Amino acid sequence: MNMESPAHDSFGAPKLHLEAKEQFPFKILGKVTFMRHGDTEYTEQYPDLTELGIQQVTAGAKDLNTKIDREKEDVFIASSPKVRAQGTADIVKRELEIGDVRIVKAMRSVEARNWEEALKMVNEIIGPEKDVKKMDRAYAHDAAFEERVDVWEPRSDVEKRFFRGFAHLTRIFERYERENLGKIPHFIGVSHFETLNHLAGTIFNIRGPEADTLNFAEKIEITVLKREEGSRYLPLLVTYRGETKEVVFDRETRTLEIARDDHE
Repeated sequence: MNMESPAHDSFGAPKLHLEAKEQFPFKILGKVTFMRHGDTEYTEQYPDLTELGIQQVTAGAKDLNTKIDREKEDVFIASSPKVRAQGTADIVKRELEIGDVRIVKAMRSVEARNWEEALKMVNEIIGPEKDVKKMDRAYAHDAAFEERVDVWEPRSDVEKRFFRGFAHLTRIFERYERENLGKIPHFIGVSHFETLNHLAGTIFNIRGPEADTLNFAEKIEITVLKREEGSRYLPLLVTYRGETKEVVFDRETRTLEIARDDHE
């Protein structure tokens, strides 16, 4: 990337320098952990998790618990309205011993506008073996999930809804800082493949019709950094499957700019 200045990229967004941690200039504003719900049979009966799903979520929650600094972080949790997400969030809540789960409509899955046609499409995709991975891949790549607006909420609208909610969350983080509460907020959000897939897929370049993106109970971890005074750009560090990427969130356009090395 050609740089306009040592500190900013060509979009005017702040350039991060992970390699110089001892000189790291950005203050942590808050943390976000997004988790996909655990393995499910989609019964719509609470907790709507299989035994495997319960094991997946419990393991993920225990791992998350090792990363939380209780003296410095104020942890709260929210869930999609779907019972499989609520069941997942309740397990995380118990493992972390934190407050009640808040239901956030913005974290809901894609909405079906014609249930009969939607169910027909799903059954054709997953086949008699009911392979959920086929549904994940189809949702991520099949144009029907963008174009069949008579059947589905368009995929691009789901993405826009997600980033509206994320922008609102960052404003809550900034309010925490202004009120000087002594801790940084750590938001845990339990949601769905349809809501979170684009975040992992775009940032970490996981693409293609056979790409394996966001398994059940998998997490995306985000450190939100303080933006420069008057800037619309919010620096983020996003970690997924052990890899961390530098990302800038544009609060005006609600889009991401992925930082690249200078030689790219």
